[in-house]
Amino acid sequence: MKVAKQLTVLGIFLSFAIQVSTTPLHIGAFNLHIFGQSKFSESEVVSIISKIVRRYDIILLQEIRDVSETIIHDLLTVVNNEEQFYTYNIVVGPRLGRSSSKEQYAYIYRNETVQILDNYTHPDNDDVFEREPFVVLVRDLTATPVADLVLIGIHVRPSDAEDEINGLVPVYEEAESRYNTSHIIIMGDMNADCSYLSNARYNDLSFTTDSRFLWLISKDDDTTTANSSCAYDRFVVTRLVNNSLIPGSVLIYLFDREFNLTWAEAIDVSDHYPIELQLEGPSDATVPSSASTTATTIMVLTSSIITPSQTPQDSTNNNANIDDDDDDNSIVVGVIVGVITGVITSLLILVIAGLVAGVIIYKYIFKLSHVYPAGQGIVQVEPTTQYEN
Repeated sequence: MKVAKQLTVLGIFLSFAIQVSTTPLHIGAFNLHIFGQSKFSESEVVSIISKIVRRYDIILLQEIRDVSETIIHDLLTVVNNEEQFYTYNIVVGPRLGRSSSKEQYAYIYRNETVQILDNYTHPDNDDVFEREPFVVLVRDLTATPVADLVLIGIHVRPSDAEDEINGLVPVYEEAESRYNTSHIIIMGDMNADCSYLSNARYNDLSFTTDSRFLWLISKDDDTTTANSSCAYDRFVVTRLVNNSLIPGSVLIYLFDREFNLTWAEAIDVSDHYPIELQLEGPSDATVPSSASTTATTIMVLTSSIITPSQTPQDSTNNNANIDDDDDDNSIVVGVIVGVITGVITSLLILVIAGLVAGVIIYKYIFKLSHVYPAGQGIVQVEPTTQYEN
């Protein structure tokens, strides 16, 4: 029973260590600007895009234009060939558009930190959208317990910006109903600024005045690499997501400064900057029912491995009366079991501590020095509205 108690304590430690190792979920959205055969043939451009993709746990890619539907998968191959620590996967939507110039959405994500549980293209029965939103149900494996959230990707047609942005309200409601959660982020190139959407029109939109939503990037920001100053790319989140948002993590990633590119070189990559945010393990987000019992299961299993059977012994059993020799043997066995248990426990502690240290070192030291060599590649932005938590 003493060994069982020791292993129960070990189970508690394991559950605590898992919680300590939780890291933020890094989410990005990037309009690649006519990403097809021609752009993929430029190796330096593809290398920059690969570095950008590998910055995130999951990233929405927009404006993929490739009749063969192969180039985005070739990009994934480049990403995996260049990455040393993670493996990446992809989910791609259908080709969309009313004209012959059709586009696709794609989400590229780390297998180690993200799982895509489901995806669908919004059924646009009223033909509101040029490119119907692409929705994914994401399982955040970095959270303890693991948590699910929904990402809605959109590339709004510039000339129909007002109607398409307002049309995102029923898209949100459908996703909320389908997955029974309001842990939802709507993101992408919404063309929600400058000549496509004036300040007056922006302020009158039902989607911008709806109290359920928070726009995280303001009209004063610039998400373009072009000479204009326009906040086309946006994150729109719910109150629930806002509660999980890491303060100061909503950024515009200035890859041209990060990689010392000229204006012409940056435009070759895209006329948009990526936008990004980070979420911590949600306290009240959608948590799968199986996940909430993980720590308990660990403790139950570890204690049941060695707990002796409690079935009653027959009164005629010859071992009913234990003599002094048996006591000595029990002491020896107890000492051996105790030593073995102590060694195993120490090894597990070292392994877990090493994993935690490795994650911290890579996430916050190596990765920072690797991705931010100049320390100039990010611009922090302020939300247009703040909720009270």
